[in-house]
Amino acid sequence: MIDNAQHKSPTVDRDSNPKNFLQLELGHEKWISASTLVEIMLKNKIVSQVIIMILPKGYSYIHVRCKTADKYKNRYDDHSRVKLDASDGSDYIHANYIDGYKQTQKYIATQGPMYNTITDFWSMVWKEKVSKIIMITNVMENGRCKCEKYWPDDVASYGDIKLSLEKEESFADFVARTLSISKDEENREIKQFHFVSWPDHDVPLNTTPFINFLKRVRSYNSHCCAPIVIHCSAGIGRTGTVILFESAFQMGIQENQVDVLGQLCSMRKQRMNIVENYDQYIFVYQALVEALCIGNTSIVSKNFLKEYSKLIKSNEETGVSMIENQFQMLNDFRRQLMPKDIHSAYMITNQSKNRSMYILPSDRARPLLGRDSNDSDYINAVFISSYTKKDACVATQYPLPETVLDFWRMIFTLKSRIIILLQNIPFSDSENPRFWPEDGSKHFGRFLVKFESVIEENDIVITNLCVNDTESEEQNPPVSIRLLQIKSWPVDCELPTDTLPILEAGKFINACASEFTNNVITITCLDGVTACGIFCAFLHITDQMKVEQEINIFQSVKCTRTNRTQFITNLEQYTFLFELIKAYLESMLVTDWI
Repeated sequence: MIDNAQHKSPTVDRDSNPKNFLQLELGHEKWISASTLVEIMLKNKIVSQVIIMILPKGYSYIHVRCKTADKYKNRYDDHSRVKLDASDGSDYIHANYIDGYKQTQKYIATQGPMYNTITDFWSMVWKEKVSKIIMITNVMENGRCKCEKYWPDDVASYGDIKLSLEKEESFADFVARTLSISKDEENREIKQFHFVSWPDHDVPLNTTPFINFLKRVRSYNSHCCAPIVIHCSAGIGRTGTVILFESAFQMGIQENQVDVLGQLCSMRKQRMNIVENYDQYIFVYQALVEALCIGNTSIVSKNFLKEYSKLIKSNEETGVSMIENQFQMLNDFRRQLMPKDIHSAYMITNQSKNRSMYILPSDRARPLLGRDSNDSDYINAVFISSYTKKDACVATQYPLPETVLDFWRMIFTLKSRIIILLQNIPFSDSENPRFWPEDGSKHFGRFLVKFESVIEENDIVITNLCVNDTESEEQNPPVSIRLLQIKSWPVDCELPTDTLPILEAGKFINACASEFTNNVITITCLDGVTACGIFCAFLHITDQMKVEQEINIFQSVKCTRTNRTQFITNLEQYTFLFELIKAYLESMLVTDWI
């Protein structure tokens, strides 16, 4: 962690050499805040763009011209390469070595395998004794093939190399696959780490999943000195971003300073045009701020109750607790939506469907409703990922009179079978209509909702519903919907009166997991933010805890804010999450309910 003992911002000479300025040597000053680093980057955006534009491009160094037979093995031309064993007369593959921090040839940057280069790819992996492959692309993106699926679902052979898939672990933002590779009676294990949340020609909105992904990569076979193979589609943009971050991160750990621009210049001497654009370059800085300046916010689950008292205790010198420090850093990282991000919400036909014009979904994050000729696909709702599942939940405002039908359209479009209503909504036909019948049946547009049964205990009401789309051409049978409502959380309160109802709602979701597999959970409160933010963060925290035996409330809030930036609006809500997890862990000591 970068030393942050002295709260002194660096002196910036705007007329100095751009390279020196963009180095941002964190070790030159003992402390630089995350917000200051981001501010420096934003204020010098034009300088940064110019630097990226004038870095070495193209064939700046000796170019090995491809043979005619080899040019069809390129996604893009390149000048330097890794050599294969030339048993078939060609030693060519579109890949080259990239030096890491104080380690030559630490990485192999390569294009994503094409249908006619898969055998070459695995030959290179075998020759270089690779144990780790990092994949930063999806096989298909925007309807285009970006990379062939070069690994088997079971067993396959590529030339004289045999592969078998031994294990596959899925998370919200990446997949980890364990492969067995063999040749000539020799067997090895390879781990492929596949990051699935990087948009083509863009960067992720949140650096946290990227950082956690690379943390997992580092932890596997950390003593192996063989090169790490990294590829996206072209092997330039996303691939270069990963290598640049890793090299700068290692330098920051070892030297308390970074030289991002210097490292990028060195990388471009080894592979042309690596790191394609300004956004990728700045993303590296943003990730470095989180990885180096914030420090470790993770707590081993079994130590949380012991650490809790330290988290809430104020520092004797500053009078600020660790929880307060974390929340301030979260706000430093808060991303603001731009008008172009919320175009649909601002459309005249959709404005009346929003309870507040200050709480709007980005077009990238909202579910698209199935539509007929006269229907809009808009609803004020956003997908929220858990730690292990992308788009595990959808958070939405409580339906308005004109959006009840849209609410049920969303339930059917997403095939959601669990609805969590977190507040005691004051029902009224003019403002907050009840979207289900208390008995009997009721039509909401084309949806027939039938009351089945209800269980009420303390502050929790669980209602079983049977819902049918009467106009569906597929004539599917009615579906069962389970609705849980917390009645002890007033709509005018930012916090519930007790932690128990939240814990019970989490327990309810776990109990339904085996019955409703791959279910998208619908979570709603009056504004779609106040209570939804707490509950979505709670689900993310506990999901990570089950998998990693770690608790990281800071990162969980940051992740759930990716699609709903207004989640966890104040320090009181952030502090409540710590109290909630404390209560969760204490409940586990007396009953095994997870």
